[in-house]
Amino acid sequence: MGVMMPLLAGLQRWYAKHKLRQATIAAAIAGAGGSITAWPIATPPAEVVPSAQAWLADRLATVRTPRGIDTCGLALKLVQQEGSHWRRLWSVQIPCFARHTPQETYQALAQQLLALPLADYPDATHIELHLVSIGDIVAYHDQRR
Repeated sequence: MGVMMPLLAGLQRWYAKHKLRQATIAAAIAGAGGSITAWPIATPPAEVVPSAQAWLADRLATVRTPRGIDTCGLALKLVQQEGSHWRRLWSVQIPCFARHTPQETYQALAQQLLALPLADYPDATHIELHLVSIGDIVAYHDQRR
């Protein structure tokens, strides 16, 4: 009996992670939980910073927080557009943060934008910023149940 409890707890954790993974995939396919914006590569990073921070603030104002889940993540990318195809050349993830406390994230975003390795990627055509809201993914999953 003592061995079964940790095994059962382990299976429950695995199943919960599996369900969250499946919900995340379904939400991504449906376009829920994520937002993307982009700037032409010719836009100086110093000009992108206030625009990116304002975009993030606007997006965070609409993030849902079911059951108090307010974790968000950001990815900054240099991409190359070839017709309708977009190819990622470089990316960095900015550490996860809570929707209601984004101040450090605004600073990290500004630092990453100002340090973009543009010279290393001369084929880049755009700077992209991706926001993922775990709360929105969970809310999407809850609506589908």
